Amino acid sequence: MYYPKSQITPNLYTNGGEYILTNTGEDYIGYYYNTVEGSKYSGKVPYDGENILLSPQNTDPNPSDNDNILPFGEIIVQSVPMEVVTTPNLQNNLSYAELSPKTISNNRTLPQPYKTLPTSRDYKKGRFERFFCKKNNDSIYFEISSEPYKLIDSKSPVIAFELYDIVSISWVLNGSFISVYDTNFSSVKTISRNKKWPGFVKSFNSKFAEYNLF
Repeated sequence: MYYPKSQITPNLYTNGGEYILTNTGEDYIGYYYNTVEGSKYSGKVPYDGENILLSPQNTDPNPSDNDNILPFGEIIVQSVPMEVVTTPNLQNNLSYAELSPKTISNNRTLPQPYKTLPTSRDYKKGRFERFFCKKNNDSIYFEISSEPYKLIDSKSPVIAFELYDIVSISWVLNGSFISVYDTNFSSVKTISRNKKWPGFVKSFNSKFAEYNLF
């Protein structure tokens, strides 16, 4: 994974009892670095070893509404596997995001998680549109297809549009890894700031060069 130097705090050290390795669950002792999104990885700097994501051993079940410490909701996708990011204090809300299409009132439907993949035509253009949805009053983010996005955006009576906020991102595909990463990271960060979506940047798990064929 790539991070500009301005976006990491390198050469931090833990004596243990603070973080665990997310791939094994073992207590971590050693050097780590902190990213601008608040994520922590093993190693002094990026590319120093495997750079395994670290997780706090004791997660506060009632975190404050701060983008640096607020855990982020589980991202659940259909058809295409996607990395899952969990939030302890949103467990009750996850069942809502996991619902299959159903009506809530007057036969209106709920948007369902769906991961859009770029086509060969998109790669020729160098970018494609991705659509994301946030349940109002909760930091639950998930990717959706263009159809429910358009219905919510137009306030169609067939969908519960008043329960959600949406955004589209023009996702860059072509270019060097660094340029693609920085451009998409900047787009996501701007959206998070302008829409006041805490944890939105974190929900991408640093995959801002996703689909880049570098």
